[in-house]
Amino acid sequence: MVCGSSKHVHAAFDMAVNHRLLVERYEYNGQDVSNTFYATASAGYAGNLEPLVSNVAEDMGRVMEGVAAQAWSNAIWALAKHEEIKAGRLGQGVFVVLDRGVAAMGSLVRSGSANPQALANVLWALPKLGWKGDMRVVGVLAS
Repeated sequence: MVCGSSKHVHAAFDMAVNHRLLVERYEYNGQDVSNTFYATASAGYAGNLEPLVSNVAEDMGRVMEGVAAQAWSNAIWALAKHEEIKAGRLGQGVFVVLDRGVAAMGSLVRSGSANPQALANVLWALPKLGWKGDMRVVGVLAS
């Protein structure tokens, strides 16, 4: 399903992003966020993601607490994919999400809970998003 192929598909993504996840924001969890970012990137959704990314960034502790490495990986990969194809505006909240995601992935790597694919997704995404965080963390991810 690609957003550009149907106005109905694009409208469904608008509804999911702008109403379900923003208006009803206390109903979603980290897996929902990861799935939404991934789906919007895969479908080429070109709507405004900035409010959603900002809400996630503001409520990171609750929303992304205890999320598995694959969910973090998919979310970070999807944000980078949006940036790469210039689809959807992400806003400054993306850097909060990245900083927390990279730190979480570092902890997951140290605990042995992250697989190579999850790590590869995150390492691919960081330069695409212009991440300028602590490069020592990248060393942890790569080890």
